[in-house]
Amino acid sequence: TQKNKFIVRDEIYDQETGENKTAASAILTFYQNQTGLHKSKYAVKNTGYYCVVTHRESLDTKFSAVVNFRNAFGNLPAAEINKLPLYGLLAIFYLVAMALYSFAFWKHKHELLPLQKYLLAFFVFLTAETIFIWAYYDIKNEKGDTAGTKVYMVFVSLLNAGKISFSFFLLLVIALGYGVVYPKLNKKLMRRCQIFAGLNFVLSVAYLIKNYLSNPESTSMLPLITLLPLSISMMAFYFIILKSMSQTLRYLQEQRQVVKLKMYKSLLGTIYASLMVVFAGVIVSSFVFIGMNNIEMVEQHWRTRFFFMDFWPSLVYYCVFVTVAFIWRPTDTSYMLACSQQLPTDPENVADFDLDDLQSLDEPNV
Repeated sequence: TQKNKFIVRDEIYDQETGENKTAASAILTFYQNQTGLHKSKYAVKNTGYYCVVTHRESLDTKFSAVVNFRNAFGNLPAAEINKLPLYGLLAIFYLVAMALYSFAFWKHKHELLPLQKYLLAFFVFLTAETIFIWAYYDIKNEKGDTAGTKVYMVFVSLLNAGKISFSFFLLLVIALGYGVVYPKLNKKLMRRCQIFAGLNFVLSVAYLIKNYLSNPESTSMLPLITLLPLSISMMAFYFIILKSMSQTLRYLQEQRQVVKLKMYKSLLGTIYASLMVVFAGVIVSSFVFIGMNNIEMVEQHWRTRFFFMDFWPSLVYYCVFVTVAFIWRPTDTSYMLACSQQLPTDPENVADFDLDDLQSLDEPNV
């Protein structure tokens, strides 16, 4: 009665509890004596390792077979399915934050800085980009890994890389004092910022395409080939931003611009906090990534691997950008930051106070 079937025990000894347990998953066996599709289906109800074993009774028999593993929810790997609701939720968060910023923008529409207009436009871009990422995983879940899905993946990678590079560029020009300390930046300096942002964009595209094409359950170290240059570029950006911020703070302190100084100190605190979170996240992600070479780690953390390897930077970015946008949000007096200097708090330097000519907004700072 057990011919062509596996010989197994009905009970399995649990070393942790010391008890005998029944096997978690059933074993399906069948005998195929003709070509064609075998209609039996095996329902995977428990997490674990599953295998298919075939054998032949006669050495003269030749056969080939295809085993089709399908997820009930679609074509996405189970390790990535949680990205669908999380990116959808993140898009809603961006939409809410953009609505709040837009209200302040409309309320003070006659008192705006150029920088605040860029922030609102970037809010729209970030919201759309997050929706596009959600749509990518939704399409991939419905259609599978088709040629059209790969083309869309390249498009999403370009958007994501643009977000990263422009964010660093925007933070750098703010650190250099654009729109608040100086009406405009020197053309040569601005050109250098744009070139460096372009280099970061190219490295970001290379990493993101490699990341989208990588199997979420793979233990290969190949993603590090594109991750390391991007990491170096981002660290260089952070260094330049912090150096520029220190110079701007020193200038504002010398000029006794207390209001602007307070804004820039808040921004500097946000940058340092994000830097510490990024370092902590990279360390944790590295341990998770290296640990994935261990079978036990794969079994225990395959559900959460995507969060440590892919999703957490999006959350950090959201928090940092919303904080920066809140610091530079339109207010009743924000427009005065671009065209005036605060009265010095030292009575001996009251004569140094000067209201800049509004026409200086059109003249580059040298």
